[in-house]
Amino acid sequence: MNRIKSWVSQILDRLNVLSLSMVLITLYVVARGLVKVVHGLEPSLLSNMVCFGTLTGWVLALTPVTGWTASLLGLLTGILVVLLRIGRIGPDLFTIFRNMAENIRPMPWWIIDPQTLDWTPITTAFLDLIDSIDVLLTRLSDWVLAWVNGEPIFDPVSIAVVWSLAIWIVAVWAGWVVRRRQKPLLALIPAGALIGITLAFTGSRTTSLFWLLITMLPMLAIVNHEIRQRQWRKTGIQFSPSLWQSIAVWSILLSMVIVVAAALTQSMSLKGIVDFTRRLRSYETTQREQVAESLGMELQPVGQPGQMRSQSNVSIPSSSRQHLIRSSPKLSEQEVMALRISPPVGSGKGKEGDVVGPSVYLRRNTYDRYTSRGWKTGNTEAEKYEAGEQVSQIDLPGHRLIKQELVAIAEPSQAVYVVGTLVTTDQDFTVEWRSAEDSFGAFFSEPTNSSQVVSLIPVVSEDELRASGSDYPDWVKTLYLSLPDTVPGRVLTLARDLTATAPTPYDRALAIESYLREFPYTSDTPVPSLGQDVTDYFLFDLQKGYCDYYATSMVVLARAAGIPARMVVGFMSDRYDPDLEAYIITEDQAHSWAEIYFPGYGWVEFEPTAGLSTHERQEFYVGIEHDELERLLEMEGRDRLWLDLDRVTQNKNWKLAISVSLLAIGVGVVAWFVVDRWRLLHLSTVEVASEVYNRLQRHSKKLKIKTDVGITPYELSDIVVNHVAQMARRRFWGWALAPAQEEMIFLTNSYAQVSYSTHLLGDDAKGQMIRTWWKLRRRFWIAWLRTKFGRLPSSG
Repeated sequence: MNRIKSWVSQILDRLNVLSLSMVLITLYVVARGLVKVVHGLEPSLLSNMVCFGTLTGWVLALTPVTGWTASLLGLLTGILVVLLRIGRIGPDLFTIFRNMAENIRPMPWWIIDPQTLDWTPITTAFLDLIDSIDVLLTRLSDWVLAWVNGEPIFDPVSIAVVWSLAIWIVAVWAGWVVRRRQKPLLALIPAGALIGITLAFTGSRTTSLFWLLITMLPMLAIVNHEIRQRQWRKTGIQFSPSLWQSIAVWSILLSMVIVVAAALTQSMSLKGIVDFTRRLRSYETTQREQVAESLGMELQPVGQPGQMRSQSNVSIPSSSRQHLIRSSPKLSEQEVMALRISPPVGSGKGKEGDVVGPSVYLRRNTYDRYTSRGWKTGNTEAEKYEAGEQVSQIDLPGHRLIKQELVAIAEPSQAVYVVGTLVTTDQDFTVEWRSAEDSFGAFFSEPTNSSQVVSLIPVVSEDELRASGSDYPDWVKTLYLSLPDTVPGRVLTLARDLTATAPTPYDRALAIESYLREFPYTSDTPVPSLGQDVTDYFLFDLQKGYCDYYATSMVVLARAAGIPARMVVGFMSDRYDPDLEAYIITEDQAHSWAEIYFPGYGWVEFEPTAGLSTHERQEFYVGIEHDELERLLEMEGRDRLWLDLDRVTQNKNWKLAISVSLLAIGVGVVAWFVVDRWRLLHLSTVEVASEVYNRLQRHSKKLKIKTDVGITPYELSDIVVNHVAQMARRRFWGWALAPAQEEMIFLTNSYAQVSYSTHLLGDDAKGQMIRTWWKLRRRFWIAWLRTKFGRLPSSG
C-alpha cells in the first residue's frame, strides 16, 4: 500500500503535472494549427491523438523499457488507435471478443466435445476485420504509390491516417522525453518542426506559430525553474519560495514581446530575403502543388491573386444562379410538360427489346459551389449555337445517344431540359459554360411549346464503375472536390467513417447513398438557424427533410470523402402514360439529386432521397446510331415532332371540363341550400309549418305512396311512417331511416297545432321545425334512391 501511495504521489508531483500540462497545451495548439491548413482533418481527431499519444509516451516512460522498445510499442499502439478511430474496426473486434467469451464460458463441455464450439460468428467477424484492414492498407498503398510516381491523389482516409500517425509520433515522443529525461524543450522540438514545415510549405499565415510561442515559452520557463528548484534543494542552496511567481510573470511578458516583435519583423522584407524567398517558392511550383494536394494541405496564394473566368453578361432566363435550401416549397399537381424518349430508357424490356423504365431524370441546372446555405454556380461564359449544332462528343465510351421530345402543357418554356448530357436541339440555343467540359445549363433563344433534344446517357454496369478508378481530370478536381472551411468537423468525420472501408469510389458513393436513405422524408422542415451549415443541420439536428437536403448532404459527404460530386436540379417523373407513350411531368415533381463523376464515364446519377427508387445500372442499351442522328438533324423542324401537342392537351382539357362541371354543380347545390334556409328563416311560424307540410306531401308522391284527396295530416303521417319503417327494417338502411318516424310525427303535430289550434307556436318552435325538416329531407332522399333504383344489397 505504501508503495502504491509513493507511486501515485510521484505521478502527481508538481513538476510532473506542470510538464504534462505544458506538453498537452502546446501539442493542442499544434493540432489546431494543422487543422487550419490540412483539408479534411477535424479538431477532434488530432486532439484525441494528442491526448492519447502523450499519455502513452508518459506511461511508457514510467516503465523500465528502453527507448527502442518504447518506440516500437508506441508505434504499434498508434497503429491500433488509427485502425480503431479511422478504420472503424472496433465493431468487428468487439464481435470477436464477445463470441470468444461466449464459447469459453462452457469450457468443460468444450474440452469434452469440441464440436459444441461454434466458430462461425468468430470466423465471420474475423474475415470482416481482415477485409476492413485490407481495404485501408490498399487505399494507403495506392496513395503512397501515386505520390511516389509524381501523380498524387486526394484521399481523405489516407490523409487522416498519415497526419494522425504524424501527430501521434510527435505526442509519444513529447510524453516520453518530458517524463523520462525531463527536457521540455527537446520534447517539443518535433512538434514545432512539424507545424513550422507545414506552414512554410503551404505559405499559410504564421498565426499558429505565434500561439505556439505564447503557450510554450512561459511553460518552458516555469518547468525549467521547477527543475532547478529540485537541484537547489539537493545541493542545499537557499532560494525564495515565491521566486516562481516572478519568473512566471516575466516569462509571460517576455514571450508576448518576442511574439509581437516576430509579427512585426514578418512584414519587414529586405531585398535579399525577398529575392531568396521568391527563388525558393518558384522552384518546382507544379510539383509542390501536387504534393500539397496529396497531403491535403491548402496552398495559399502569394503575391498575385488567382485568375478567374470572366462572368457572362447573359444569364439563363427564369433560372437562378443560386439554389438556397429553405422550407419545402408548396407545389401543385399541375401538369407542366410531356416527355417521350426514343429509345425508352429504364430497366425493363420494351416492345422491340429496348430498355423501358419507371422513372426519368430531366436535368436543368448543375451547381458546383457549396455555400453552407445552399448552392451557386461559378463564373460562366455564354455561347450560342444553331439548331443541330453539337456541343458534346457523341463517341464517348459507355454512352448511348437518345432523342427526346418535350411538349409544354402549362406555358411555353425557354429552359432546355435534358435526360443525360446535352448534344444538340432542333432550335437555336445557348449554353452557359463553366469550362470547356462543364455546363451550368442551356436555354432556347425563344420560348417554345415543343422541342426535340438529343443527349447522351451513361450505359455502364456496377463492375465497370467500380473499375473506373480515381484518375480525375484537373477541372473535375478543381470544381467538384472543394468545400468551404465552414463545413463542421463532424460532417467530415461522418464522411470518412462511412467510406473508410469501402474499396472503390463507387462503393463509397453507395455507402453514402444508403446512409442518407435511412432518414425519413418530409416536406415539413423548419429552416436552420442563421449561420448553421445546412448539411450539418440535416445530418445531426433535423434528420429528416426533402430532396434538397438529401442531395446536398450526399454531394457534401462525397466531396469530403474525396469523390467528385455536384448538385443537380430539374424534374423526376414516374408518371408514364401508355396511350401517349410519354411521361407526364407535373409541377410537384420538381426534384434535386446528386451526380458522381467516374473517369471514362462522366457524371452518373445517384438517388439519396428516401422513398424513391434507386438507379439500376444498365449493362446494355440500344440507343441511336450516329447515322440516325445525322438524318434526324437534317429533317425539317415540324417533321421531327412526333408527339402531338393536341393529344397531350386533350386529356388535360377533358379532366379540366369535368372538374369545372363538378365544381359548378357543387356550388349550385350549396347555393340552393343557403337560399332555401334563408327563405325559411324569414317566414312566420305558421308559414313555415304550412311550407314544410306541403313539402311532405310532394316527397310522399316521390316515394310512390298512394293517398286520397281528402286525407288528413295525421293519416298522411301514418302512411309515410309505415312506408319508411318497412325500408328501415333492412340493416343497410336502418341507421339512416329509423329516426324519420319521430321527425315526421313532430312536424305533423306542429302543422296541426298552427292550423286547428288557437294556441300559437313561438319562434323557438319555428327554428326546431326548420332543423327537423332538414334532417327529414335527407332521409326522404335516401328513401327515394331506394325506391328509384330498386333493392340494394344489405350490409349483411
